[in-house]
Amino acid sequence: MFIWIYAPLLTLFLICLFLVDTVQILLRAVATMMSAPVLGAHLGSIFMLSNRVATASSLVLIGYLVDIKVDKDTLLAIYASAAFVLALCHIPLLRRLPLLRITVFCFRRVYKRTMSVEQVDQAAESLSVKSDWHLSPMIVTVTTVGFLGLLVPSLLASAFPEYRATLMQTGFIINALSTVLSVLHVERVIAVTLDEGNDASVNALYSTYNISRMLGYGFASCLFVMVLVIRKAEIGFS
Repeated sequence: MFIWIYAPLLTLFLICLFLVDTVQILLRAVATMMSAPVLGAHLGSIFMLSNRVATASSLVLIGYLVDIKVDKDTLLAIYASAAFVLALCHIPLLRRLPLLRITVFCFRRVYKRTMSVEQVDQAAESLSVKSDWHLSPMIVTVTTVGFLGLLVPSLLASAFPEYRATLMQTGFIINALSTVLSVLHVERVIAVTLDEGNDASVNALYSTYNISRMLGYGFASCLFVMVLVIRKAEIGFS
């Protein structure tokens, strides 16, 4: 009966974990448009603190669900729903204005940096220009692998409970692969683009990163749904 409490709670933790990971990059892009890339990097690091808390909370709750023997289909449904909601949460981020307001507020309150109305208006105008973005298969891949890396081990642990302690640790191996791909390619492109500081390129990066991440989580949701449908079909035919 408590699954109806744990399911939305875990979904919330997962959204906080992965959405903040997207937001911190987008904040860096917005800050670069305001000629403050270093402050943007630090601001992103501040937001990543909630990512660490959400990661710890998610792992504890996932481990608990495995220990109380929640069935695999229920876990699949929770993970598919979380990935779908997470993808939807990226849609409001397509509008730059909310993140611009957060950045300006933090610059003024946290860093005591004076931001003139002209500076803010100029940044808002630059961010409002239609960007020449493109879909990044690498970002989609890294996003999907990172999401699956956290959650798939719990499904394996649920299927083979006698090895659950070992299987739960395999997530770190999968996430290590995701991290290597991210550092060697994705982060390199982000760093070069932000370092150059070209408004058009940074604006395109914003859209490319956000939309590619959204599709990555949408793809992960589809994978979980496909597995769930296949399992239900097998049960129906048996």
